[in-house]
Amino acid sequence: MSDNTSIARPYAKAVFEHALESQTLSDWSAWLAKLDDVASNPAFQGFILNPKTTVEQHVEALVSVMEALLNVKQSLPDVLSALIQVLADNKRILVLSDMKAQFEALRADEENRICVRVSSFSPLDEKQQARLTERLSERLKRDVTLDLTVEPALLGGAVICANDWVIDASVKGQLDKLGADLVGSLRG
Repeated sequence: MSDNTSIARPYAKAVFEHALESQTLSDWSAWLAKLDDVASNPAFQGFILNPKTTVEQHVEALVSVMEALLNVKQSLPDVLSALIQVLADNKRILVLSDMKAQFEALRADEENRICVRVSSFSPLDEKQQARLTERLSERLKRDVTLDLTVEPALLGGAVICANDWVIDASVKGQLDKLGADLVGSLRG
């Protein structure tokens, strides 16, 4: 995550606690994803960072874009409008990506699930995916969702990442380790 992690944390936690209490976790996931899409847009970021624009203009722009994206007939839900106002007042609109990521991590933890990133040399077939999901679920004691990518640079095998936990079973990783061991033994 970026340098905004600690700034975004209290906002993410407050939104999560509200969403949990009001049983609107999925609504907030969707809203935060859309807010992040808007706030990540370079043109919108330029607007927010322009010293000639005001907090009121930031709020008005973000609310109107969100109303259009959510296809709202009247106005945004009060809690969503209030969040936009607080973020704008505190000049925190640009931490929405970190806020969304932290909210989703809190939600995944609450729902006892985890997304595991798997980078493999070649695509995994359905049987491999099912077996990997089952084994990871047993090991991590959580429902596992795989985020699969193909990286030919691995030369073979795969790298599996879940939060801070990493298994590097790639040929490239093994070659890198072997090289480091050889350099270490030559120096010793």
